[in-house]
Amino acid sequence: MHELVWFLLGASLYGILSLLLDMSKKAKFIRDIKVLAILLIGQAFEELLKIHLIKYSILNSPDSTVSEEEIKLLKNEDEAFILKWKKNTLATLNHSVPPIYHSSVDLEDWKEVTNTMMSLREDYVEILEDINEKQKQ
Repeated sequence: MHELVWFLLGASLYGILSLLLDMSKKAKFIRDIKVLAILLIGQAFEELLKIHLIKYSILNSPDSTVSEEEIKLLKNEDEAFILKWKKNTLATLNHSVPPIYHSSVDLEDWKEVTNTMMSLREDYVEILEDINEKQKQ
């Protein structure tokens, strides 16, 4: 009887440790997905900004028939759109994971997204430089 209690205790402990290990693996996987999502969001944001730059360079060209006042109104509308887009993007990312993993993904503000993008790019540039140096040797 004593052996059965120890066996059940060991099996229970194994089950608990296995569950915790599985949850930590899933949390790491979701953090990796978060990084990829931030990269995609960053690329989309850069494209959005490029489109706006092209738009305003065309509107400010000498051939343009759009008045300065209309351009200012368009800029205000675009700024409001971009702010709303940022807010909605963060909310969508934060709510796209199961509640148990929210702490792995939770992004508070856009500054955190840009900081993550910048650090990822720096790491990427360093990796590319290392690869280039190895290829030269």
